[in-house]
Amino acid sequence: MREFRFHSLRKNRPGGFTLVELLVVIGIIALLISILLPALQKARAAANAVKCESNLRTLMLSFTMWAMDHKQHLPGTQYSFDNNNPDTADWLFGPPPGNFSSCPQSGTIYNYVKTANVYVCPSVQVNGAVGDAGAGSISFSGNGKFDYTFFAMFAGAKLTSIPTLSTLTDLSGKSTQMPTPVICQEDAYQFDGSGSHANIEGDHGNVDQITHIHNKGGYYASIDCSVQFVIEPDIIAAYSNGCWQWTSRTGKGTMQVLGSAGSTWDWWDKN
Repeated sequence: MREFRFHSLRKNRPGGFTLVELLVVIGIIALLISILLPALQKARAAANAVKCESNLRTLMLSFTMWAMDHKQHLPGTQYSFDNNNPDTADWLFGPPPGNFSSCPQSGTIYNYVKTANVYVCPSVQVNGAVGDAGAGSISFSGNGKFDYTFFAMFAGAKLTSIPTLSTLTDLSGKSTQMPTPVICQEDAYQFDGSGSHANIEGDHGNVDQITHIHNKGGYYASIDCSVQFVIEPDIIAAYSNGCWQWTSRTGKGTMQVLGSAGSTWDWWDKN
């Protein structure tokens, strides 16, 4: 009688995965990454936005504490840079010999802030990496020192002379009442050190734009220490844009465009 023997196919199969199985696993992993990555990116962007808001609130509180120690006057800007008086010197660079390499530690409000990390937004990368997608979607990296700037018109202004609300007018002519901006995150192309429009200083004025890195908009801190979100038109160096879109009432009751440059310390209270 012939004897039949049955052999298990599994027993004779070589160890490891087949090529088809490996391709299936790789495909599943790629699918999971494509599903999870956008969610992770959104979560990271949301966390960065919260940190940015916190930084602005801390800076505005520091400005307020400075003012309380200096007869209600806010600190100075670059237009006070040559002033050796520490009470009116630049908030970011401080009195001479303060400069970019020594900021923000040399700035007049640093003793209230206590840490340099507050001056930078985690959404803006440096060292040539893609950073703030501003100025017509051109990408610029940060300067690594600061991402926030102070509206130059308010240099040396008293807290009580800055109105609670200001007017923001878009390019179509539509006006909206919003809390008055004092400190904002500026588009990185304005002070990353590249291009003809870049100025490495801590003033916000003229055609400077509030950043567009947070969901196509940016944050600013108001005089009441609240933080607001705003989307300004993203047009590079247009004299109908940036600070020229904002108007506010001065300490003397005059309506003033916040884009005007060259404001000296305490100008706002005297005009």
